[in-house]
Amino acid sequence: MSTWICNPFGAACLAALILSGCTGGTGARPEMVTRFAVSGGDVVIAGPRGFCVDPGASSATGTPAFVLLSSCVSVTGSARAARPAQNALLTASVATAPPRGPDGPDLAEALRQFFATEAGRAAIARSGDPADVTLADASVDGDGVVLWVEDRGPGRPELASGYWRGVFALNGRLVTVSAIGYADRPLSRDDGLRLVRQFRTATEAASPRAASGNDATAGEENAPIRALLSFARLRR
Repeated sequence: MSTWICNPFGAACLAALILSGCTGGTGARPEMVTRFAVSGGDVVIAGPRGFCVDPGASSATGTPAFVLLSSCVSVTGSARAARPAQNALLTASVATAPPRGPDGPDLAEALRQFFATEAGRAAIARSGDPADVTLADASVDGDGVVLWVEDRGPGRPELASGYWRGVFALNGRLVTVSAIGYADRPLSRDDGLRLVRQFRTATEAASPRAASGNDATAGEENAPIRALLSFARLRR
């Protein structure tokens, strides 16, 4: 079995995961899994109603952890399983090291500025080449950011090139979530943004509440950006 190291911001591992995930693999019908704990249980990934985790295509111990969710019907093979309102693939990655620097709005603005740079676009790109990526929108969204990404790099042809991604801190981890439509059934931008926000809300609700809040600590001005750059060096 191949070992994959995922870019925590890009669509890393999707090629391998889509080939191996959502199929049942052994022929046995997978159980319906709606929550997936990572980072020692500090973060619990959960999708909106109708989305199930593909355990065979997800890893709680990777660097970063990676979780793939799809329609419960496609994951379980059961026509009676719940169906999501929007047909899409959801992905989540959770960096194992907390970002250092201010949390809340200050971290959100640092994230927004980072993704506007060449290094930030490279971190998002499937190929790692910033020239392949256009950010049509990069906005602070509460204490995180949301990004509308157009990725022209090589990838799975059945997936749409444009998708929404959210990035936020949770219990001292940096979490990215994405909603990716299909080329023949693309998500509208409004639907994709709504889905990413629902994905984040479900994950925050499923995760334990930290006793002292987010443990990202204050530090020197450029510390958050340096942390992001170090995460961006992780490649598949």
